[in-house]
Amino acid sequence: MRSALEHPWRDGLATLAMLGAIIALGAFEVAGLSLTGTALLLTLPVLFAASRGDALYGAIVAILASAVFNFFLLPPRFTFHIDGAIYLVTFLVFVVVALVTGVTTSGLRLREREAAAQAAQSDLESAFLAEMALAASREDLDARALAFLAGHFGPPRLFRAEDLQAGTTGLAPLDASAAVWALEHEAVTGHASAIMPAADFRFFAFGRAARDVLALPVAGPQDIAEGAFLARLARAWGQARDHLDMLAQRQRGEEAEARERTRRALLSALGHDFRTPLTVLKEGLARMEGAQAAELGEEVERLRRLGEDLLASARLDAGLALACEPVDLVDIFGELERQFPPARRKVALAMELAADLPLVRAEPVMLLHLLGNVLDNGLRHAAARLTVSARATGGGVAVRVADDGPGIPGALAASVFEPFVSGGHDARAARGGSGLGLAIARDLAEAMGARLSLESSGAGEGAVFLLRLPAMAMRGDGA
Repeated sequence: MRSALEHPWRDGLATLAMLGAIIALGAFEVAGLSLTGTALLLTLPVLFAASRGDALYGAIVAILASAVFNFFLLPPRFTFHIDGAIYLVTFLVFVVVALVTGVTTSGLRLREREAAAQAAQSDLESAFLAEMALAASREDLDARALAFLAGHFGPPRLFRAEDLQAGTTGLAPLDASAAVWALEHEAVTGHASAIMPAADFRFFAFGRAARDVLALPVAGPQDIAEGAFLARLARAWGQARDHLDMLAQRQRGEEAEARERTRRALLSALGHDFRTPLTVLKEGLARMEGAQAAELGEEVERLRRLGEDLLASARLDAGLALACEPVDLVDIFGELERQFPPARRKVALAMELAADLPLVRAEPVMLLHLLGNVLDNGLRHAAARLTVSARATGGGVAVRVADDGPGIPGALAASVFEPFVSGGHDARAARGGSGLGLAIARDLAEAMGARLSLESSGAGEGAVFLLRLPAMAMRGDGA
């Protein structure tokens, strides 16, 4: 309850004026006013005083009203002598009325103040949320929130978890401990809170996984209710941060996806556009004779393979499923011999197929492209001979491609399947490749459920690549 009037002089004079007027009316019996009527009228200033102040102030006015009523109106007049119990009852009625009215009005006034405070907080929270909604980025959001809070609660500060742990915030030990507690427990700590109330700042967490904490200086009396309100603002700030972070992450993902789509479309277009002019060049060079024509033919073939690599890369990046089917490696090896005739290579090419090979599960065109890339790599690096062999293994077929070149240095062996890493055997051979062949071969193998690996690559030992293909059925099984 309150212990003072909002307007003491004005309300006090009004109360005295009402008392004086009623006593005067009763003293001169205006309009035949009796003592009983005067006593009833005296309840009006008591009610007025209790409603404007509190129960205590109303009781004081009730005592004053009883005193003046007794002094001026009750016989013997102009004395405080009480003649009869009825006048004691009147006094008690005044006091009871004052107390009841004061308590009731104080409760109503308290609820009115609470409602007004809640309405003010609601308006302030709405304004805060509206300001947050204007933010276009995380940095803009923090700047707007700090400026808003500074205009209503004093200059706020943000403390990062790293600085708190390192002790570089400049906070007093108690405040630093309160800040860490708020960050770790997502709670309100510091001044006027349940945790470390003696601190000079009040600290608010932004929510789960936040890496900083909000601190507000103590600018005046701050109670628990205000702390809860500020905690709501901090949580709203943290949720706005999370929302903007999510939007930024989604935007980055969409931009990355758009760039990837552009890259795939470019690769696909380049691959398709290579085919027609290269076919014309190849047919024209076939009608020419001489070493220059043969050399140009090799370059055209290299461009053709590059185009095929781009098409395969675009297809894999697009996530298109490969339609695997039973494939006979005899047919694949025959096609490889036609792709790499003696005129196109400077070393011997030996094909060794076991007689009991089962059919393998693969897409014929992609398997041919895969092995063509591995063979092309081996022919460029072999010194005199490249051997391709295939034998049945448990549940599949192992295709082995071994050259007798200088081998792959150990430092390069781990990255030989990475894009744009040319074989690395020697500088001359590396210039003949695009750096995509082995990378695309490995990706094609994985897309077909196979596995391509570098089996041996010691310096001076040549390079051995091993392709493990899953079997479909044995010959003669009717598959």
